[in-house]
Amino acid sequence: MNYDIKCTVCRQWKTVKVDILEFNAWNSGISIEDAMPSLNASDRELLMSQTCSLCLTEDDLNPDTEELPQPADANKKLTETYFETQGNMCPLCGSENINANPFNSDALIAWRDVDCYNCDNTLREFFTMTEVEKL
Repeated sequence: MNYDIKCTVCRQWKTVKVDILEFNAWNSGISIEDAMPSLNASDRELLMSQTCSLCLTEDDLNPDTEELPQPADANKKLTETYFETQGNMCPLCGSENINANPFNSDALIAWRDVDCYNCDNTLREFFTMTEVEKL
């Protein structure tokens, strides 16, 4: 699956080709290094920090000894905030000025991008099949 990410520094869109099973493993809380071994370090960093390799600084590459939050934790908090508003507000700025784009799908997962016109960020909502019933 192609995962599009807007770099928070240069605001350019970057595409990372990810394996959906690896992506789901990472979102379940497994470290990105263990969950996504098929990606190179710069693509993993792009997924974690939304910062492309051209915009990374020396400090980003050699952080202080302070432990940085894991991306799964950051995604979990973002998701929880978004769920609290039932997807009606941007979890980053609180604006209701958002627009959900059409759905895309690949195998057992569907997604759509949601644009916030207030803070100019884009979120990606993920949907998974949880049940099938005969009609």
